[in-house]
Amino acid sequence: MRSQIFSLPLAVLLLSAFRVLWCETSPDQRIADSLNELAASVQARGLYAEAEADLQRVLAIRQAAYGPGSIQVAAALSNLGAVEQELGHVDQATLHQQGAFATAERLLAPDDPALVRYLLNEAAVERAAKRYDAAEAHLTKALSIAETHHQGRQQAEVWTSLGELYGYQARSDKADEAYNRALSSYGAGAPSDRLDMVRLLNNLAASKTFRHFYPAATAYAMRAVDLCASTLEDSLVCGLTWNTLASIEISQGKNLSAEAHARRAITELSNTAGSKGRLTGAAENNLGQAYAGQSRFKEAEQALTQAAETFQSLGGERDADYASAIGNLGALYISQHKYKKAEPLYRRAAEIDEGALGDQNPKFAQDLNRLGVLLFAEKRKTEAEASFRRALEIEVKALGDASPVMAEPCINLAGLLQSEKRREESLEYYQRGLKLMESGNGRNTPQMAAILENYSGLLKQMQLWAEAEKASTEAMGLRVQRTIHPDSFE
Repeated sequence: MRSQIFSLPLAVLLLSAFRVLWCETSPDQRIADSLNELAASVQARGLYAEAEADLQRVLAIRQAAYGPGSIQVAAALSNLGAVEQELGHVDQATLHQQGAFATAERLLAPDDPALVRYLLNEAAVERAAKRYDAAEAHLTKALSIAETHHQGRQQAEVWTSLGELYGYQARSDKADEAYNRALSSYGAGAPSDRLDMVRLLNNLAASKTFRHFYPAATAYAMRAVDLCASTLEDSLVCGLTWNTLASIEISQGKNLSAEAHARRAITELSNTAGSKGRLTGAAENNLGQAYAGQSRFKEAEQALTQAAETFQSLGGERDADYASAIGNLGALYISQHKYKKAEPLYRRAAEIDEGALGDQNPKFAQDLNRLGVLLFAEKRKTEAEASFRRALEIEVKALGDASPVMAEPCINLAGLLQSEKRREESLEYYQRGLKLMESGNGRNTPQMAAILENYSGLLKQMQLWAEAEKASTEAMGLRVQRTIHPDSFE
């Protein structure tokens, strides 16, 4: 009888345990886990719409199994919100991230490493809403948790997010520092660490390219290329690296090698991210610019239009990448003197960037500089001068008065002033622009010969014969060099 007395409770306990295990590992839960892993994989390849559909199914399964206030549902909401953010569904992403973050703060300890992921995603929402101080506060808290628990990978992720935040605000030196801290936080062994190191090197290269520090940008990109060649077989990351290198080369006028690298990027990225994915669109955008630099106008227009259509279909009419593509398409039309086709594209790109980044961002200043070039070409000099001066004002405020980025509007303004015989002012801006160019990539740039020829013309008008001859001789040397080595300015 004693055995029968104890057999009933034991059977009840075993049944209860079985029910718990079945609930936690039921077919629906296993499906949710598999969908979550699949979504992470396609998200990493830039296929955000596919990831969104998978994560919506994960959320529905976990809500049914655990209830809306559970940490499992919070995780699903946070993952879904991150993808919605990439798709430009800002309101929905904000709603999901805020709900996930509130649940996580309620259920997790204040220093729980699991809270870091929620802080990272909430910071991304704040950044998109231009609440930069709130975003930085979330990331600072996340970094403190990761450092307390000696979580190297988490520290690297937080430093990367800080770098992206600072880059968004044009705090370039802080961005570079954060990216380098992220690099140093990774271990040397795991393949996943090496993949993220390649991504960070690409970020650093892009940051340097934006500020016209091309030798440093090239050095970072080549480190990423070497790492891809020696240790990685990830087509996505290697494709991104080739595209980064193409971007640097386009900025330096190395259009033949840029074309080759953009083509290689498209091949790699099409295989992993899809031919209509955002990452492939970025490579198409670079390919179009490389064609334009070779005066292959029809091919350039086709590639840039394809890139613009890809970005528009993915992110809508206010997508930042769409603004970049139509701005480049406008530049293509300018080079063919098709000003009426270029102007609406330039103005639309500026409108998008101003709305997304604010009216004090250097990217918006670049739009204004481009618009000034168009207005000057159409002899609308008063409007052009205002556009150049506003671009300079924004860049000085955002980047300081020694940034090579300011060389372009300085030189453009100098040319405009020269055309109006305002020679003393023109001389000042020529000299300032040339000094800034030298601090970035030196004087061996594709535009330098034409700039020096115009500068020499101004000096002759001012009867500064010795300086004029020196500038003219340097320009001639650069023309000869370009004839012999058309794709090299080293």
